[in-house]
Amino acid sequence: TVNEMIHAMEMRKTEDGKADKLITGEKVASVCPRRDAAAALDSDKMLAEMIGMEGVKQDIGFIINQIMAARASKGKITSSMHMVFAGNPGTGKTTVARIIGQMLKERGVLRIGNFYEYEGRDLCGQYIGETAVKTSNICREAYGSLLFIDEAYSLYRGGDNTRDYGREAIDTLIAEMENHSDDLVVILAGYPDDMATMLTANAGMKSRIPYTLRFPNYNGEELHKIFMLMMGREFRFDEALDEHAKAFFTSLPEEEINSKEFGNARFVRNIFERTWGKASLRCPGVPLQELVLTVEDFDDAVAELSRVLPGRETRSIGFGS
Repeated sequence: TVNEMIHAMEMRKTEDGKADKLITGEKVASVCPRRDAAAALDSDKMLAEMIGMEGVKQDIGFIINQIMAARASKGKITSSMHMVFAGNPGTGKTTVARIIGQMLKERGVLRIGNFYEYEGRDLCGQYIGETAVKTSNICREAYGSLLFIDEAYSLYRGGDNTRDYGREAIDTLIAEMENHSDDLVVILAGYPDDMATMLTANAGMKSRIPYTLRFPNYNGEELHKIFMLMMGREFRFDEALDEHAKAFFTSLPEEEINSKEFGNARFVRNIFERTWGKASLRCPGVPLQELVLTVEDFDDAVAELSRVLPGRETRSIGFGS
């Protein structure tokens, strides 16, 4: 996006002969897609409109119902609200965590309802004794809200990779989850196998985290739907682009889609952003809302992405006869 903005400024300089190196909000807006703030959805609708993950949606419905039933019992029944999200990158874990936080806020379970996101290594200090304080402070900030810890498995990998600081962070986190179980939701996220190992780090961890949601990789059809959803929200495009993009996404090999390195929806977003970026370069000075994205823009974006992603070979994307 930055490159496209600089290019657009240089093109204007060439056209009118005036040098302008100042980047303003107006200029940024001219090369960035606009989103309608009034189109905000409630949490239930947001979850329903997410592509795929039907099993995850059912699990969330069960969890929310159980939490609300426990709340309605006025202390006679308790229900822990902490969860593990197991899945590869780009499978919607962070987005779903935000939705759950909003759901619990809308239902009056979380008194504040903010969303705090950290990575596992953020909980660890640099010297003995610092980790417990650091972890406690992070949890204290999230009281009344949801605390999402991505790559939580970095705290404990088992065997020879065990880190003392990681164990200290886990022990402190478990104490916070227990002592503030009615005022704090903790979601630990990461790769499925690594998260299974992490749950063995503390004898009390599994009993305090009763819910494990498994996020499958998107298949080619779902990746295409995600791409077209992004396109439809922001841009106009040639009719041929829809089928062309479908042919590309559904041709991705299963071994690539199911690898730990595959980006899933992040991969789709990278292609989407490069596609409209290529269109912007092709039509300098044209407002984004007037751009019409083409098959050529898509192919250029995929070719560029194939070059910059480590380990990803350039593949044929013409699909011609």
